Amino acid sequence: MQIQRTIKYEADRVRGFAEEIMSLAGCDRLKSCIQCGTCLSHVPA
Repeated sequence: MQIQRTIKYEADRVRGFAEEIMSLAGCDRLKSCIQCGTCLSHVPA
C-alpha cells in the first residue's frame, strides 16, 4: 500500500484545521499525538 500525498506545499494547507479539530469533544490532545498507533484499537475506521 502506497501513501498518496495531496499536500505538497505549505500554502496548500488549510490554516486552522488542527484548531478546528481540537475544538471537538475528546480531541483536545491532538498536538500531543506522536502517531505511535496505540489508539488505533479505540478509533473506528
